[in-house]
Amino acid sequence: MVLASLASDIVQLNRDDLIQICGVADGIRLYNTLHSRTIPPKLTIYVASSGDQAFHAVYLETFSVQDLLQKLKDVFRLQKETVNGIYMMGPSGIHFHITDMVIQNMSNDSIYYCDTNKDHSSTGYSIYLKPQQ
Repeated sequence: MVLASLASDIVQLNRDDLIQICGVADGIRLYNTLHSRTIPPKLTIYVASSGDQAFHAVYLETFSVQDLLQKLKDVFRLQKETVNGIYMMGPSGIHFHITDMVIQNMSNDSIYYCDTNKDHSSTGYSIYLKPQQ
């Protein structure tokens, strides 16, 4: 896990940072090597509003609720509203909070229908993911 974090940090360094750390020749070579191909996402899921036929691909670079939340806000244009929580429908129709651990255990290329509900006690929204059956 630490090695993955270190690798992620190295990839985020810009060209000048790598030159400063490694020297001119090695810094440029390392930068070009790191950025010559796209890094595949850690998880790809597909989401659509309930009843919608068109799905959106959501590519997660990290297994985090923050990454998922930002991508869902972009897809469903919830930038100005506050999202108070993300939930998933589980067995027997229960709803449970999505955590980083839940995201780590989601299957790649999973398909979900998404509902947004306005919270009664606040001005925000809750997002509910329902696995396609």
